[in-house]
Amino acid sequence: MKQAAHHLPRYLDDFIGRTRDLQKLGEALQKYRLISVVGFGGVGKTRLAVEFSRQQALNFQDGICFFDAYTSRNTNEFISMIAKSFDITDVKIERISEFLAEYFQHKHTLLMFDNLEHLSDIGVFIRNLLAGCPSLHILVTSRERLKVRGECVFKIHPFNFEAFESDFSCNEAMQLFDSRARMVNPDFTLTPEHQGWVFQICQLLEGIPLSIELVASQVYSHSLQHILKFLQDNLLLSADHVSIDLDDRQRSMKSVIDWSYQLLDAQQQKVFRSLSFFDAKFDLDETLHMLSFLFEQQHIQADPRTLLTSLMEKNLLYHKVGGDGRVLIFYLDVVKVYARTLMTAAEKEELLDLYTRYYFQRIQTNREAPFDVQSEYFILHASNIHQTIRANLPERPWLSAQLVSYIWKYWQASRYFYLGLTYTDALHAAYQRVDPHHRNNEFGLSIVNTLIGAAWISNDNFDFEGSRRYFTQALEVAQQHQNLLGMAAAYQGLAHLCMFWGDLQQADRFTHMAQQIIEQTGNPDQKCWIQSHQGRLLFTKGQYSEAETYFLESLQVFQERSNTWGMAWTQLHLAELYFETQQFDRAETLVQNQLNNTLLSFEEMNTVRLHLLLLATKVHLALGRTQQARDTLQVCLGHFADRTRAIKVNDLMGVQILLLVQEGATEAATQLIHQVMQSKQTVATINSMLDINCCAALIGLQEGSFTEARKMHQLCLDIHQQFGWAISPRRATLYQQLQHQLAVLA
Repeated sequence: MKQAAHHLPRYLDDFIGRTRDLQKLGEALQKYRLISVVGFGGVGKTRLAVEFSRQQALNFQDGICFFDAYTSRNTNEFISMIAKSFDITDVKIERISEFLAEYFQHKHTLLMFDNLEHLSDIGVFIRNLLAGCPSLHILVTSRERLKVRGECVFKIHPFNFEAFESDFSCNEAMQLFDSRARMVNPDFTLTPEHQGWVFQICQLLEGIPLSIELVASQVYSHSLQHILKFLQDNLLLSADHVSIDLDDRQRSMKSVIDWSYQLLDAQQQKVFRSLSFFDAKFDLDETLHMLSFLFEQQHIQADPRTLLTSLMEKNLLYHKVGGDGRVLIFYLDVVKVYARTLMTAAEKEELLDLYTRYYFQRIQTNREAPFDVQSEYFILHASNIHQTIRANLPERPWLSAQLVSYIWKYWQASRYFYLGLTYTDALHAAYQRVDPHHRNNEFGLSIVNTLIGAAWISNDNFDFEGSRRYFTQALEVAQQHQNLLGMAAAYQGLAHLCMFWGDLQQADRFTHMAQQIIEQTGNPDQKCWIQSHQGRLLFTKGQYSEAETYFLESLQVFQERSNTWGMAWTQLHLAELYFETQQFDRAETLVQNQLNNTLLSFEEMNTVRLHLLLLATKVHLALGRTQQARDTLQVCLGHFADRTRAIKVNDLMGVQILLLVQEGATEAATQLIHQVMQSKQTVATINSMLDINCCAALIGLQEGSFTEARKMHQLCLDIHQQFGWAISPRRATLYQQLQHQLAVLA
């Protein structure tokens, strides 16, 4: 048997980067005799393994032999090629391992086997060969591991970008681009301006070495700006880089990925295509749940975990552990684009239908869980849910409307609330475009629920005009479909707005209309909401005993029906009644009980929690407990600090003004009043106008501006008279104190 002289491939360009990987491979070689360098196609496995082998040449006295399995159609063909190189011929395939083991038994040799991913049973041959040759080492490159005992798996990734600031010398991806660009264009210079463009190009190429080399070759005939625009338009897969001297599967990124795709079985290919539907990373557990649903609907007998794991093993899917401990699955962008090009229009439509039904089912199922669990699910998967809504919007807006109607409360409780309003506008516009004969009742109901949700979101953010518009649109759609509950909810919302705008007559009218409808439907929850709302109207008019009765009766029914929202809001209004009638102890007890209620989550009802905290602050102020008031307000500000656009900001400012006035910080209070008055978000509610003007009168007294104090005091009285807003006992006491001090000073 002759000594084989299979030298390592020689390249005409420099090896760039991978310093840390080379070091780790060296450490691995000290411990293991079989090392598999694995990773995505084009990530640089072969080049790294060849460079490493070259550096290790002096450590293998009997040489290094390189064998490329790419052209071998199967394992036996590859084994025969190896045997032939050692002059082993006319030997049965099952005995070749014995001859090779005999040859390498006492030799200190490194065998490098390149591109083994398509030889699924090669592991047995390698294991047997190593078992009989104690000094033999084997280095393998493949897109997936061999899965044999004793194998050290060394996975390499695309180049990392985190090190780049202003010095590109720390960025291996940019170094590679610069090196290859200079080879085709010696005049290419990586100026500071060019560095920014190259950094963006390498980011779009996701640090994949082969992609960088292919694209850098275009510097021969294209500017960096043109190349960047080319990549931003997602045209990498369509590029034909025939000038690159590579084998067929590496002529383009499309060829690279296609080689891996063709090695998948039919079920793996289906999962590979199906998951490319979504833009964002996806949670491992959710993905398994989703695939189980898809397989069940399509009558596929397969294990989702096995298929998903196989795609990760083949490095077509990547995974990472997030900061919260969740395992996230994702594609490289170029792989995702490739997968999407494989889907027919019919398959895309089928997937959209399946994913839509999947999220219907998931959201409906989650309704049985506590709201914080529901909200967490929505936040984690909001991107995919939103994508499903957007995808249905052009052709199937009724499905988008149904999804939106299910999730508007999560928008209301999260940072996504403005997105909810955007979708609501788009859905209402789509509804208007649909032929009236195709506006079925289910579509209409979803639109009504969505519009009412948007109206309350707008109300919570003091966009009263937007709130009125949404309630009015909801009423129109509900009337078209004779949706009585929708009509009642819209009338109730309009009554709420009218009351706080000061139009009590119109508020009475809308409340009466809502009540008439609810009496027809017999819906107990809606009936209680109307009754609670009537209590607020009576409270505003100064009929405190009757209002309390309405609140208590509504509260009892809400408790019997375990309606958490109804209980929370009704108890808040009852506490406000006690506060305004100077029953401070009762108000404080009710507020504290609510704040200590574990069922009242911040996420679900952040607005009612806000009002409870603000009312607690006012109670402290009324009882002269300034420090407690400041502490409570700070808790409120601390929790809602990152939600300044998602809550009633001016309510916070109003209580801050009250606190500053009581502390005697008149200058700061004046500045805050001026800020509220000048702001485009000025609150137009009666309560806010009364509070601000009263504070201005108190500041006038403290600063000796008696004329201004009288003016502000009189303005408060005029507002009560103009809008029919009763002067509560608490306000009456405050006004009397103002009048007394003004009379004394006069």
